[in-house]
Amino acid sequence: MNHLAEESLWLAEKANEVANIGYWELDFATQVPIWSKVTKAIHELDESFGPNLETAILFYKEGESRDAISKAIEKAIELGEGYDLDVQIITQRGNEKWVRTIGQTIFENGKCKKLFGTFQDIGKRKKIELALQSEKLRNEYIILSSGLGTWEWNVQTGETIFNEKWAEIIGYTLQELSPISIRTWEQFVHPKDLEESNKQLQKCFDGLSPYYEMEVRMKHKNGNWIWIYDRGMVISRTNENLPLLMFGIHQDITKRKNAETELFGILSLLKSQNIKFKNYSHIVNHNLRSHAGNIQRLLELALDSDENMEKEELLTFTKTASKNLLDTIGNLSKMTNENEDISAQLENLALFEVIKKAIENVIGLANKAEVIIENNILESQNIKAVPAFLDSIVLNLLTNAIKYCAPERSSYIKISAEEDKDFVILSVTDNGIGIDLQKYGDKLFGMYQTFHKKKESRGIGLFLTKTQIETMGGYIEAESIINVGSTFKVFFKK
Repeated sequence: MNHLAEESLWLAEKANEVANIGYWELDFATQVPIWSKVTKAIHELDESFGPNLETAILFYKEGESRDAISKAIEKAIELGEGYDLDVQIITQRGNEKWVRTIGQTIFENGKCKKLFGTFQDIGKRKKIELALQSEKLRNEYIILSSGLGTWEWNVQTGETIFNEKWAEIIGYTLQELSPISIRTWEQFVHPKDLEESNKQLQKCFDGLSPYYEMEVRMKHKNGNWIWIYDRGMVISRTNENLPLLMFGIHQDITKRKNAETELFGILSLLKSQNIKFKNYSHIVNHNLRSHAGNIQRLLELALDSDENMEKEELLTFTKTASKNLLDTIGNLSKMTNENEDISAQLENLALFEVIKKAIENVIGLANKAEVIIENNILESQNIKAVPAFLDSIVLNLLTNAIKYCAPERSSYIKISAEEDKDFVILSVTDNGIGIDLQKYGDKLFGMYQTFHKKKESRGIGLFLTKTQIETMGGYIEAESIINVGSTFKVFFKK
């Protein structure tokens, strides 16, 4: 029996040597500690070393380690509590080592009879742990210095951990937000952004996106909405591949978003001004040419006429055309006011008078082409438009109808207007040579698009008209049949 016990003890010691785990015991009857071969080796002692209770304690590094082991032994002896500690020792050769020491007790009659346990060198493991702790601490300092809030979320339980900065970004302390869960986030995020956030999270959960990323609005303690950049990723999953843990960051991007809004406003203003000055440029280059051509034709007719009454009438037309030209230039000057957008330039105009003036501006061209123009607009008909744009639209439609009249028949242009619920619709109908809409319909309002062989055609008029009416919130439509005529309908928003 003694032989079997000795053999078992020998096998146990060999197993401990292979695992590099030493054992020790202290019998309070003898007050003499027993250390195994491995325990002595960890302390860098000869096998012949015989420890005692006092010298055993002194191997522990003075300070936290020695205090911890002393208190643990006291509790074990008094209360029978075991212990499991990671502490440092100073070996016989003066080397520092991290060790794990486990202690258990045997009590008899309410008194501690024996204290025993294991002793293990954990230097390699502790080195990795300390490196990880150092890295974690370094990352925490980086996050703290960058002003980022952090969040950890157990997707399955809803348990959530925020750092203090997360709460500070929205004006709170963590204590004020306690108890914290995923509901805390849902409580402060804008409802519309929460809906989109859930969609993006689901993509991340389903593996369709490697990470979750959103710009969201959150309600600050002061009542304002602030902008947050929210980014995270799934760092672990369940056995069923469901998302388990997520980690992410929050960053206050309110200043950037405000700057973007301001920049967008500036870009919108520049776009508006660009449209305005493009229209100005095209009107100057295209429409004023029509004015000048009309005045030139009237003067030519006056000079060629032998009758004084006809000359006087033509000169009266020329005077009116010159006045209208000055009015057009005046309207163009209004367009150059940088402080007014298009909507601010809209005016309530008498459409009959606008058409009447436009006819006067092209009367010389119409007479030369033998085109009769009918103004069928009611005098009570008003229209809301930018004066320079309306003049330009009407002038373009009239000059085009004159330019493309059919010489083989009596030509006419009929101008009328009607209303529906949302628009005043201006119609300009002619019986000219028409346009092949099947062939050119998609190009009709394009810049520099021409559909007939005319030297004076530049392909600007219809493009300019479309741009101007759309700028005012309306649109234009065209109907045309080759050798029958065309109708252009311009829809002005009420």
